Amino acid sequence: MFTELDDNGGLAWTRGLSAWVLFHEGYYDEARAMVDELLPEARRRGDPWAEGITLMLKCSIELWSGQATKAWEYSRLAMDAAHKAEDFGLAVQARSLEGRALVSRGRVAEGTAALEQAFGLADKAGDEEARRLAVVANCASAARAGEAERAIRWATRYESFGKDIGVVGGSELVASLALALLQRGSVDEAEYREFATGFPFERTPSSVTAWGNRRPCSPRAYGRTGVTCWRAC
Repeated sequence: MFTELDDNGGLAWTRGLSAWVLFHEGYYDEARAMVDELLPEARRRGDPWAEGITLMLKCSIELWSGQATKAWEYSRLAMDAAHKAEDFGLAVQARSLEGRALVSRGRVAEGTAALEQAFGLADKAGDEEARRLAVVANCASAARAGEAERAIRWATRYESFGKDIGVVGGSELVASLALALLQRGSVDEAEYREFATGFPFERTPSSVTAWGNRRPCSPRAYGRTGVTCWRAC
């Protein structure tokens, strides 16, 4: 439709959404190729918001591909674009990604400070969605750094949002909490958390059978991250 209307902005928007979907489904190479096409277009249009959100996707792809230094570089560019766009939510998310990348690079203290600042900014503005995503980022990075108690404290904050884990960040929160519980030695509680909230089950007698028959999913979405998804599919 946007092609027929000769609406380059609308076409870029839909392609950007497609790139995010590819990323969330684990098609990193395909998402990266699309981002490499979209980013120059956003800059040519002089659209700092589109540039910022595209840079955030680029950062996320590199971060989940294990390229922490590249991810950090793109997070800084995303922050600059967010400031040009004067978009608060974009700035909070870019700051969170910067913190994640720093933790992945081993600069844990700096990364933790960036992540906590991202939450503080979202909290001060009263932006619930930005707060929720910042909580997920803080919890996940704490678990990644082996700081179990801090990860658990952040996870308890998430419960106040009352969000289903099907929303973006929800499953990562659950996985990070389970990891933190394992790090603390609470194996039974970690298994319960994973089972009680894991996709695609409800806590019913029939789901117990499904859980017992689980097998790992296709490695496409998880192989590059080293995370195994167990479900009966």
